[in-house]
Amino acid sequence: MQWYAIPPLIFSVLCLYVGIYHLWLYVRRKNDRVNLSFGVASLLMSAVNFTAAFNYNAPTVQESLLPMRLSFIAVTLFSPAFLNFIFELVEKRKNKIYYVLVTLNLITGLSIIAGESALTITTVGAVPKHIEWLGITYSEPNTGIILDIWILVLLIQMVYCLILLLRKYRDGNKYLMPAVISVLFFFVTAISDMLVLLGV
Repeated sequence: MQWYAIPPLIFSVLCLYVGIYHLWLYVRRKNDRVNLSFGVASLLMSAVNFTAAFNYNAPTVQESLLPMRLSFIAVTLFSPAFLNFIFELVEKRKNKIYYVLVTLNLITGLSIIAGESALTITTVGAVPKHIEWLGITYSEPNTGIILDIWILVLLIQMVYCLILLLRKYRDGNKYLMPAVISVLFFFVTAISDMLVLLGV
């Protein structure tokens, strides 16, 4: 196993524990839907990291295709689950923006499930990626126009989630400060992943 596959595996286990714990809290307190939405989002993030670990261990681009597709499918499910968590946390009613973002995520996921395609994800022309300053080399398929556009949708969704949190915090809900800090940290790492994926 490559050493850089270990951190996502550890994070996957942590997310699995957090997800199960919050689902257990929801079972005990059914009126607290925040625990349900956060638990589901945590389990999906566990799946994202688990499949990423397998991708890092794939010796060839062809062998990285399946874990990469599964990882993208997991992210297209995690993204609306996280959006739902933010809506539950700030106690906001679902609106048109919410349903548009959820729909775009699910359509993207379905397009990936449909199979390898130059529009979504393909091994054609893909070469191993190098991160020289970390001494990392790993195989990864190329993304197509659908996933490239979806990455921009994710960026818009992240900004929207942060705006919702900051508005609620500004209204006097100081208990949200840990959530704001956590989401900011999460967004920085997510943007880093997006830039790597786009070859920056």
